[in-house]
Amino acid sequence: MLCDDDAACIAASQEIEPQLRPARRGDYQAMRNIAFCMWDGCDGAVEIDRKGSCAWRRRIARLKRADRNDETHYARCVATGN
Repeated sequence: MLCDDDAACIAASQEIEPQLRPARRGDYQAMRNIAFCMWDGCDGAVEIDRKGSCAWRRRIARLKRADRNDETHYARCVATGN
């Protein structure tokens, strides 16, 4: 995590870090949260990694639970070449 003393960054870091393991195990919401944070940095808590975010989005799009919002995010990835 990238936080120094920024309260928003620290809060985002504390929320996202525990979701890494469930995301890797296929937890739908955790995967969405990780993808979102990798896309925008989550107040500086993680390094922006658009290709990594899109890899998560691709995985999410393949799930039966994926919804229109997931499809929209994945389409954004395709459109931006990530």
